[in-house]
Amino acid sequence: MIEDQKGYLGQLTAPRALRFEREVAAPPEEVWQYLTSEKLLATWIADATVDLRVGGRIKLHFDEGDDPDDHCKSKDRDVAHDNGGRITVCEPNHRLTYLPLAPAGGETVLSFTLIPLDGRTLLVLEHSELPPEFMVAFAAGWHTYLDALGCRLRGEEPQPVPVLFEANIKRYTFVLAVASLVLSAQSASADSGSTYQAEVAERNRLLTKYDRLCREEDDLNRAITEVRRVKSADAEKSLDYLVRDLKNKESELHNLELDIRDLDRAIRSS
Repeated sequence: MIEDQKGYLGQLTAPRALRFEREVAAPPEEVWQYLTSEKLLATWIADATVDLRVGGRIKLHFDEGDDPDDHCKSKDRDVAHDNGGRITVCEPNHRLTYLPLAPAGGETVLSFTLIPLDGRTLLVLEHSELPPEFMVAFAAGWHTYLDALGCRLRGEEPQPVPVLFEANIKRYTFVLAVASLVLSAQSASADSGSTYQAEVAERNRLLTKYDRLCREEDDLNRAITEVRRVKSADAEKSLDYLVRDLKNKESELHNLELDIRDLDRAIRSS
């Protein structure tokens, strides 16, 4: 089942802040359990220890194999695989905020907001006060773990985290670079000429298309993972079609990235 989202990719809302929105196939009460239950947290993000109250702590114990290339590891401090933080907001079935450590130390601010939608939930994740050098890693990590959470809520088995995380590192290296340019250009756009405005509008259109194609690519990868678990001739035939479609999608995304980069160069020279 394909989930509907206003925006599929994580958004850069400030130079050190990310926001994700996911419409998930479960009511807020069930999603809350996946955010706060030690048993359920272990099924989509990490083994956990939870003292669920304001002033209590959520501790997450990540598998080092999730990040084989140490994208989240600081040279000065290794907190990437043993993290969590003090709870500052705990409103059951609605909002949870706590303060995980950044890889090099210092607190970040992580909030989950659950908005009911006729038996489903709009899950909003906001993570701020992030170190600039780890923005791509955090974006790729949350995209990967939210994908796993969505699978669990649909009763599906998630894809292997390391493979998906590495793919998302490459994706968000591009996405956040473009997003940074968008943020820096917003203040200038109001006073710019018609050519600049037209180029910005075209970039926004291409970014919307890129967002949609990324969602379709992830849907294909999930479908391929499911089909590979089935051993039959029909499954092999379906797999061939899915792999072909995935290669076409990857090519389309690559070409779109080139178009966006070309447009950004034109915007910067306007």
